[in-house]
Amino acid sequence: MPRTCFAAITKSIVSEPGHNGVPGFFIAKKPLYIKEGNAMKRLLAVCAAAGLAILMCAAIADDSVTREAEKRVADEINARREEYGAPPLVVNWQLARAARYKAEDMRDSGRLGHRSLRYGTPADMLTAFHIPFRALGEVVAAGQIAPEDAVAAWMASEVNRASILSEDFTEIGVGYAPGDGGRWVAILLENDGKGE
Repeated sequence: MPRTCFAAITKSIVSEPGHNGVPGFFIAKKPLYIKEGNAMKRLLAVCAAAGLAILMCAAIADDSVTREAEKRVADEINARREEYGAPPLVVNWQLARAARYKAEDMRDSGRLGHRSLRYGTPADMLTAFHIPFRALGEVVAAGQIAPEDAVAAWMASEVNRASILSEDFTEIGVGYAPGDGGRWVAILLENDGKGE
């Protein structure tokens, strides 16, 4: 779940005088970012006790930043494959969409794993998304800030490294869900040839 941006509006610090009994207002110059939950309840209680009104705006992740992070992961994986003599993977936008949904699901559920409560196994998910495959692999990570850190974590795992470097795979889709430590998903597959 994305963090929520709170800008406090107070009647005690005014930048504009009040009119007809409506208090003036001041908008905080620097928004306060907190995750929803107990911290939000405490903030609302403190503001209410101090006579503050709260203007809330959902912090929406910049899609271009997310796409750039996903592209950097795919590029880094292909660079690692080149180091080991494996052919590059082709980015598949449908696979990337599925990977993003999986990353968002893991972030929203607070889970990290290959089996999703919403989508089931990776094979179940690709079947539901009508993405044909002959073979597939999935690597997942959480908590890395930079795309290169996610790839480094995968390469440090023997099992994940084997998936990333497998010459059986020809396509890749990468998903990133920012917030709550971030979730990274790369789905690798060998297309069954039916979609070509």
